[in-house]
Amino acid sequence: MLKLKHFGFIATFLATVLVVFFFREGNNSENDSQGRRIIAETGVVLENTKGQRVVAHNLDSFSSQSMWLSVPYEENGVKKSMKLYLMGTLTDPPFVATLADPQKEAASADVYQNGDMEIPTRKLFQFILKGKCNKEKLVVDAGTNLGYFSTYSAVMGCSVVSFEPQPRLLPIIRSSFTINNVADRTHLLNYIISEDESERLGITYVESMCWGCSQVSQAGPNEVSAGNRFVIDATRVDKHIGQDVLLFKVDVEGFEVKAINSAAKVFINHRVENLVIEWSAKRWPHSLSLGDELLEKLYDTGYTIRHYDLRMTLPQPEVALPEEIFPVIGRTWEVPRDKIRAMNDFLKNKDAYGEANLWLKLER
Repeated sequence: MLKLKHFGFIATFLATVLVVFFFREGNNSENDSQGRRIIAETGVVLENTKGQRVVAHNLDSFSSQSMWLSVPYEENGVKKSMKLYLMGTLTDPPFVATLADPQKEAASADVYQNGDMEIPTRKLFQFILKGKCNKEKLVVDAGTNLGYFSTYSAVMGCSVVSFEPQPRLLPIIRSSFTINNVADRTHLLNYIISEDESERLGITYVESMCWGCSQVSQAGPNEVSAGNRFVIDATRVDKHIGQDVLLFKVDVEGFEVKAINSAAKVFINHRVENLVIEWSAKRWPHSLSLGDELLEKLYDTGYTIRHYDLRMTLPQPEVALPEEIFPVIGRTWEVPRDKIRAMNDFLKNKDAYGEANLWLKLER
């Protein structure tokens, strides 16, 4: 016969079983509202290959087994879904990279294999931003691609304005901002950057792994978006930026001159302390002399010009940087004013890729 004191124990046991049962039932499904709320509040902890932990925030649904996240988006009125792969980066500080399928997209494969993307450029970002970022400091990212550098800048603490024309990259960028909990200090704009906002421009997806290599070209007067071709509104950078800029990154596949010129009022009325440019002279659809004149003008207004990440052999300038810079961004050289045209001629006529990574720093 059960004694009275046993009833208290039995009641407590049964209550515990019921609580555990209902909690588990409420969290078994990734689509359950309680499960979504718990994940959104606590985040999901990921580890990079060094064992450093980073939290993925604000996830509505997440499979910790596959590390994939499905996000909806729209192209030319067609609703689609994209699977994003999540992984912790090997950066300082680490963050959650949101990637397209690494087997189908080159920049995603770079991060997947190396835990980082375009490492010399990312280390240059770290060198420029570390200890200087806060919400009042602005990074402008023209040609955002996966949102990797925009997200890294926001994780460092800066505010970021990002320009990206490709519709298929927008859900990746937005997811990156949300998952890394930096949406409050990032602003994404879906435009093609140009000096002339009335210009009709379009972008066509390249049929290769390099999504970021899609190039802008003129659109016909009556052309509309269709298939893998998108007619996108043009805008000037200085229409959206009205303050000093700590770092202005330009990676626009041959439209560098137009992108920088579209920020003319920012350069006139404010300080742009650093420009980091993928300088694609061979791809320019316009006169080479415009690139010569732009770099010479920037030099004359107080910028030093350095090239780094020497994947392509460039004529070695006579002036070298101080040795303390080398460990930060690799071998780097300063480009004197009288070498600018020679560098551009070399890039334009080179049989290889014809591209250089330039760092311009305002010294006065």
